[in-house]
Amino acid sequence: MVLARVELEGILDHMGIRTATENDLEAMLSIYNHAVLNTTASFEIEPRSWGAQKAWFLEHASPYAVVVSVDEAGKISGWGSIGRYAEREAYRFSGEVSIYVHPESSRRGVGEALLRHLIDVGGAEGFHTLIALITEENSASIRLAEKTGFKQAGVLEEVGLKFGRWLNVAIYQHTC
Repeated sequence: MVLARVELEGILDHMGIRTATENDLEAMLSIYNHAVLNTTASFEIEPRSWGAQKAWFLEHASPYAVVVSVDEAGKISGWGSIGRYAEREAYRFSGEVSIYVHPESSRRGVGEALLRHLIDVGGAEGFHTLIALITEENSASIRLAEKTGFKQAGVLEEVGLKFGRWLNVAIYQHTC
């Protein structure tokens, strides 16, 4: 079922965005593990296992969300999620967003379509604030966050060590 067709910069993008199912987990895991092994978009060091992916998926049931973008051929080109921002009860109206795009689909509007959809979902699910934690060197994700209305709220300096380098994380926030 296609939940959304996205208009980006006046050009109709022929991709669908829908709620993810367990049948999507293998493709999502492949996209995610590519990011784990090749980028600083995730602070995981080792690829995620199938069991960990399934557990992660089950933790993201409503009010949280996991969505996938699907191209005209039915191939998953990316995915995004809203998850718990923090454990303590007062944070229950804040969610953390994540977007991962298949390398072959980067720079084609997939990330923007997913993030705009998640902003809508977040508002509909009663979230007050969505938060994105973005490695400062990830300029493409920072541009995406700013383009979709996220504002920088701060920077955590040298909080992650990956590929032998200390990394800063920019905190971006969007009020639903």
